[in-house]
Amino acid sequence: MTRINARIDPELAEKIERIRAATNASTTEIVRAALEAYYARFESDQRLAPHAVFEAEGFIGCADGEAELSSRYKEALACSLRTKLKIPDDASDRHDHR
Repeated sequence: MTRINARIDPELAEKIERIRAATNASTTEIVRAALEAYYARFESDQRLAPHAVFEAEGFIGCADGEAELSSRYKEALACSLRTKLKIPDDASDRHDHR
């Protein structure tokens, strides 16, 4: 077995002590169980598809925008850039696009 040495804050030490008193488990057993639970959650999160993670976190559907933005994002970006740089709309037509 590998031995580890870790520093924890007083609040976490108190939590460990409460668990020890309630369960008669050793600090080693408590830390081992906590690491196993943490690792199981980590492994489970790693297997989730990115879409599922974003949806679970409330990221999908959290913003408003134009309905067709995904199909015309380049046009919207160009318009936004022209506005920001104060370039008239007809000025973009004057550039030679060969």
